[in-house]
Amino acid sequence: MTQEEQRLADDRMRADIARLQAEAANIFEDMRLRREKFEEETRRNQVSIDKTIRETQHIKVRMYVEPLISACALIGATIALTKLFL
Repeated sequence: MTQEEQRLADDRMRADIARLQAEAANIFEDMRLRREKFEEETRRNQVSIDKTIRETQHIKVRMYVEPLISACALIGATIALTKLFL
């Protein structure tokens, strides 16, 4: 192989290496953007989950506290009426 052919082969190899490096950089950039998008979606989902948990806890409290208050009011009214008529 002559020096000219060797230089052409080296130039082609350098060009291939540069192309592959550019492709790898594009792939890594795409992966970084996908990871950022995934992390953002995860944060939004976590906010939604936290909101749902808070609402559910509020419903649970109301589910138990309201009947208890109603029962206490009924007992109090019964005692008041009993004292009133006796």
